[in-house]
Amino acid sequence: MSLEPAIPDQTLCVLAWGARQPDWVVLDQQLSRTARQLRQIGWVQTPQAMLRSLRCEAWDLLLISACEWDTSLSVPELSAVLQAIRDMGVPSALLLVTDRLSLELAELCALQACPCRELAAGWFNPAIGAVIESVLLHHRTERELRVLQQQECLRQAREREEAERILTRQRTLLTGIVAQDRSWRDGHFIESGIPEGTSRFPTRERMQVVPEAEYLRQLQAYVMADVNRLEGASGQATRFLEQGWTPREVMACHLRAVELLVSGQGIRSSQHLLQRADLFLLEILVEMAEVYRLGANAASPAEEKLERPVD
Repeated sequence: MSLEPAIPDQTLCVLAWGARQPDWVVLDQQLSRTARQLRQIGWVQTPQAMLRSLRCEAWDLLLISACEWDTSLSVPELSAVLQAIRDMGVPSALLLVTDRLSLELAELCALQACPCRELAAGWFNPAIGAVIESVLLHHRTERELRVLQQQECLRQAREREEAERILTRQRTLLTGIVAQDRSWRDGHFIESGIPEGTSRFPTRERMQVVPEAEYLRQLQAYVMADVNRLEGASGQATRFLEQGWTPREVMACHLRAVELLVSGQGIRSSQHLLQRADLFLLEILVEMAEVYRLGANAASPAEEKLERPVD
C-alpha cells in the first residue's frame, strides 16, 4: 500500500546525527512507499558538525539517533543541542528515534517539543519511512497553524484599530452633542417640530431618565439577532417619548451605548455592528419624528384660529 506524501514536494533532504550512518538505500526504499525519495543526505557524528550543517544548508528533516549504541549522546548534551536548534529558529522537522525510550528522554522530548519514536533497531527499523511521513505531516500542520495564528493576530490588530477609529468618531459626535447649547422656556425644551405646551412631552423637572443599561441591553440584542428575527425599535421609541427624551438626548445615549459595544466586541466586525446599531437608531428617530409630525399637525389649526382677525 502506498501513502500520499504529507507535503507536495516528494523529494527530501535528510540530515542524520548519530554514531552509525543510516542505511540510505533501505531508507530510500521505505520512503518510496510514501511516494517520496531522497534528494540530499547528510550524516554527522558530532553536535558541532550538525549545528554547522543546519546553519549553512536547508534540510527538510533532522533525524537524531538516541539508541544504545550511540553512547556518546547523553541526555544533558542532547537537551543543550535541542535548545540550540530551537534558538536558531531552524524550520526543519525533527525526529528522534531510540530503541529504548527512558522516562528522562521522554520528558526531554516533551519539554523541547521534539517528536520521539521508540523503534527496535532505531532508524534501521523497516517502519522508519512511515514514521518519517507521519512526522512530516504533523510538522506541516503545525506550520500551517502558525501561519493561521499570525494571520488571525493581524486581523485582530486591524479590527482593534478599526474599532478605535470608530470610537474616536463616536466620542467626537458625543462631545459635539453635549457641547450644544440648550434653550429652555417655561420648563419646556424647545425643539424644531415639537409643539410647545403639548402634554405628550412632560416638563424637564418631571422627566424620568431611561436607564442607559436597559438601552444598551436592547441595542446589543438587536445587533446580535439573526437578520430574520430583527424586532422593531418602536417600543423603545415609545418609552423615550413618554419620558420626555429629545432626539439629541437619544443620540447621546445611543453613542455611549455604541462605544461600549464596539470596545467589547470580538468576532463581529465593528462595521457590521455599526450598521445594525444605526438601523436601530434610525427606527427610533423615525418613530419619534412621526409623533412630532402628528403633534405639529394637531397644533396647526389652533394656531390659525388665534391668528384669524376678529370681525
